[in-house]
Amino acid sequence: MRRRTLNKINLSERNRKDREKKKKQLEEHRKNMEIIKNSPVTDLIKYPEYKEAFDYVDNLFPGSYVKNINLYKTGAKLLEKLGYGGAGGFYDKETKVIVIASYQLTNKNRYQYGYNFNIKASITKDEVIAHELCHYCFAEEGGVSFSREIQEEFAYGWTLGYLREKGYTDDEIIKNNYFPFMVDMSSDKALKYVLADNNISKKEYNSFSEYKRRMFFKKHGKKWHKKRKELATQKAKELIELYSRKLIEGTNCTKNITKYNRFDIMDI
Repeated sequence: MRRRTLNKINLSERNRKDREKKKKQLEEHRKNMEIIKNSPVTDLIKYPEYKEAFDYVDNLFPGSYVKNINLYKTGAKLLEKLGYGGAGGFYDKETKVIVIASYQLTNKNRYQYGYNFNIKASITKDEVIAHELCHYCFAEEGGVSFSREIQEEFAYGWTLGYLREKGYTDDEIIKNNYFPFMVDMSSDKALKYVLADNNISKKEYNSFSEYKRRMFFKKHGKKWHKKRKELATQKAKELIELYSRKLIEGTNCTKNITKYNRFDIMDI
């Protein structure tokens, strides 16, 4: 009984600390958003600037009123300083604004374990805006998921039509838009393949020292990188196949339907 009581006390204390931590993070984030909005290097973008991107997403999700959203373009170095480094853009659900970087910083960690495993994208500002507007619609249409993969697949999938309208082939879309995210999502699975080929369990790998991991990637890094690109290509093609059908079917969203009944947002 005493042990059970202590466990309840420990759990309660841990939950309290978690709440305090989240509260502090939220306060810091709100402060950062105000810094971004008020910075001299930040510009406010509103419709009809980048009209094509806004119109495309508005036609998909007319009930989300994307043309009314505030979008801020700011310096990449400021985003990095505030802890948002590496993000070409993001939708902030808390303040319901979109932030995009004026340019993309070089990835300082691209030479992992002595090798360049970086995957470069070639995305224009209007494409970033269309993508982030889809993130906004995910939230506005009632999408609730803490999974980054689900949220990103939704945004990448629904921007497929916009990229095709610009004249890109599906192969170009995969290479220039989808690949960085898809490769990142395939990294762990690719590592499991390489570990299995060498009779190394994930538990054993997790116990490796930094030096031993460095030696592992020195020997197997290129194979791991090749495998994750293969998996990413397959995943991207599956996403394109799925959303090619969805774009034909449409979202069934109108301005007169309650947002939570518009369509099955989790059907991705």
